[in-house]
Amino acid sequence: MHFSESFNSSIQNIFSHKLRTVLTLFGIGIGVFSLVTMFSLMFGFKKIILDNMSKMGWNNSVIIRASSGDDNNSSRRHRRRFYYIDREAKPLTYADYEMLRKEIKSKHIYGMTENWQKMILNNKEDWVFLRGTNPDFFKSKTYILKSGRLFNRFEETNAEKVCVVGYIFAEKYFSDTDPLGKIITIGVNRYRIVGVLGEDELNKSGMDFNEWERRRELRAVYIPLSTGALY
Repeated sequence: MHFSESFNSSIQNIFSHKLRTVLTLFGIGIGVFSLVTMFSLMFGFKKIILDNMSKMGWNNSVIIRASSGDDNNSSRRHRRRFYYIDREAKPLTYADYEMLRKEIKSKHIYGMTENWQKMILNNKEDWVFLRGTNPDFFKSKTYILKSGRLFNRFEETNAEKVCVVGYIFAEKYFSDTDPLGKIITIGVNRYRIVGVLGEDELNKSGMDFNEWERRRELRAVYIPLSTGALY
């Protein structure tokens, strides 16, 4: 009885105060629309960020640094100075990486050696960032191949002395000529340039993630991982 009376009274109030009813409904609609829009935007931004982060290789790669060994090679001593960390377990070797590569099911898996070495070019010396890796590193990134090619299977297997350079490196040292096929001396080895990395596609889309790291990678020289593990 009380429910029916309350319901009838509510209906009468609604029709008796049409303007107030419309304004109330309008306010409720705006509130609901605002909440839906806010959560939709948050979900959209989250999806855009996660998609672009995945393109950068943060969720689809396994990075393994090869062992620097225990011999007296000067370049290896130089590398140990940069990467010395007290730990109980021994660092992974190139053989460990090859075994893991066969056993682990993943979209991309790559090893990495890196160190600063002295380069001699046109009778001038400069320090360059030298990285040993394999093509899966480039596949997990969003850098386009500006010219040339990446390492092939033969060069990876046989530790050939070839390299891929970033376009910032190419512009600095080969501004007036095509770097493809040129020989550069880094440390005690001579490497032939077979490819040049171009701009980052992710950066072109407006997602400016970690610009400092991207510029460092595009100034670096990349050699096959098997070559980097030897020197």
